[in-house]
Amino acid sequence: MPVSVGYENEKPIPSNVTSDLEIIDQTWLWIFLILFALTLILFVWLAKNTSIIRDAGPGLVPKNRTYSLGRTQMAFWLFVVTASYVFIWMITGDRESITESALALLGISSVTALSAAGIGSSKQSTAASKRQDFQIEQATLEAKTERTWSTNSSSFIH
Repeated sequence: MPVSVGYENEKPIPSNVTSDLEIIDQTWLWIFLILFALTLILFVWLAKNTSIIRDAGPGLVPKNRTYSLGRTQMAFWLFVVTASYVFIWMITGDRESITESALALLGISSVTALSAAGIGSSKQSTAASKRQDFQIEQATLEAKTERTWSTNSSSFIH
């Protein structure tokens, strides 16, 4: 079948490129689409009910934690690249079709998620140390207040 390109409503640009078109069985396409949809539904359910893409929060129930942009981005690109790879593999039969740019997207999103996790853990350790300092200060102030009350009470009674 001759293949050519051209502008809409005009004659095609002449070309001597020919290509064999092959009709692909749609059964595999529908199986892929159903499996992909089920995987996506499972992932969304897990994202809502677990901490799979949520930030790690101190003592919070997973449903109450905020979503992590880094983890969400990583999951998004993983689904896009995986679906594209499987779809191209089904159409062309080429299992080596993954490109360097697709791998770079996965790498960048992974580094983003790991960096966000590192920053989050350092914030948590800083917050824990501040919390401990505030608890010590609170205990000190309570002890001073107790001494002041006991001193004032004893002087008031006499």
